[in-house]
Amino acid sequence: MDPEEEGFLRAAAEFLNSKLEEKQDQTGIRNVQDLLTMAAFDIAVAFLKLKDENELAQQKMHEINSLIVEKLRKAE
Repeated sequence: MDPEEEGFLRAAAEFLNSKLEEKQDQTGIRNVQDLLTMAAFDIAVAFLKLKDENELAQQKMHEINSLIVEKLRKAE
Protein backbone atom coordinates (compact mmCIF):
# COMPACT_ATOMS: atom_id res chain seq x y z
CA MET A 1 0.00 0.00 0.00
CA ASP A 2 1.14 3.49 -0.86
CA PRO A 3 2.33 5.30 2.31
CA GLU A 4 0.29 8.38 1.39
CA GLU A 5 -2.84 6.26 0.96
CA GLU A 6 -2.15 4.54 4.27
CA GLY A 7 -1.94 7.94 5.94
CA PHE A 8 -5.33 8.91 4.55
CA LEU A 9 -6.85 5.61 5.68
CA ARG A 10 -5.48 6.03 9.20
CA ALA A 11 -6.73 9.62 9.36
CA ALA A 12 -10.17 8.51 8.13
CA ALA A 13 -10.34 5.77 10.76
CA GLU A 14 -9.35 8.22 13.51
CA PHE A 15 -11.91 10.74 12.25
CA LEU A 16 -14.67 8.13 12.19
CA ASN A 17 -13.76 6.91 15.67
CA SER A 18 -13.93 10.46 17.00
CA LYS A 19 -17.33 10.95 15.33
CA LEU A 20 -18.62 7.75 16.91
CA GLU A 21 -17.40 8.81 20.35
CA GLU A 22 -18.93 12.26 19.83
CA LYS A 23 -22.30 10.76 18.86
CA GLN A 24 -22.17 8.32 21.76
CA ASP A 25 -21.48 11.16 24.20
CA GLN A 26 -24.25 13.33 22.71
CA THR A 27 -26.94 10.66 22.61
CA GLY A 28 -25.99 8.02 25.14
CA ILE A 29 -26.64 5.40 22.46
CA ARG A 30 -24.34 2.39 22.63
CA ASN A 31 -25.55 0.47 19.56
CA VAL A 32 -22.65 0.64 17.11
CA GLN A 33 -24.86 0.32 14.03
CA ASP A 34 -27.01 3.26 15.16
CA LEU A 35 -23.91 5.32 15.91
CA LEU A 36 -22.42 4.48 12.51
CA THR A 37 -25.63 5.51 10.78
CA MET A 38 -25.75 8.85 12.60
CA ALA A 39 -22.05 9.50 11.97
CA ALA A 40 -22.43 8.60 8.29
CA PHE A 41 -25.35 11.00 7.99
CA ASP A 42 -23.41 13.84 9.63
CA ILE A 43 -20.39 13.16 7.42
CA ALA A 44 -22.57 13.08 4.29
CA VAL A 45 -24.16 16.42 5.20
CA ALA A 46 -20.74 17.99 5.84
CA PHE A 47 -19.43 16.56 2.56
CA LEU A 48 -22.36 17.98 0.58
CA LYS A 49 -21.94 21.40 2.19
CA LEU A 50 -18.23 21.43 1.33
CA LYS A 51 -18.97 20.24 -2.20
CA ASP A 52 -21.46 23.09 -2.66
CA GLU A 53 -18.98 25.63 -1.25
CA ASN A 54 -16.29 24.26 -3.57
CA GLU A 55 -18.55 24.55 -6.62
CA LEU A 56 -19.43 28.14 -5.70
CA ALA A 57 -15.76 28.99 -5.21
CA GLN A 58 -14.87 27.45 -8.59
CA GLN A 59 -17.67 29.40 -10.26
CA LYS A 60 -16.44 32.62 -8.66
CA MET A 61 -12.84 31.91 -9.73
CA HIS A 62 -14.05 31.30 -13.29
CA GLU A 63 -15.92 34.63 -13.24
CA ILE A 64 -12.85 36.45 -11.93
CA ASN A 65 -10.64 34.77 -14.52
CA SER A 66 -13.03 35.81 -17.28
CA LEU A 67 -12.93 39.41 -16.05
CA ILE A 68 -9.14 39.38 -15.99
CA VAL A 69 -8.94 37.98 -19.52
CA GLU A 70 -11.43 40.58 -20.72
CA LYS A 71 -9.45 43.44 -19.12
CA LEU A 72 -6.19 42.14 -20.59
CA ARG A 73 -7.71 41.96 -24.06
CA LYS A 74 -8.96 45.52 -23.79
CA ALA A 75 -5.53 46.67 -22.62
CA GLU A 76 -3.81 45.28 -25.73
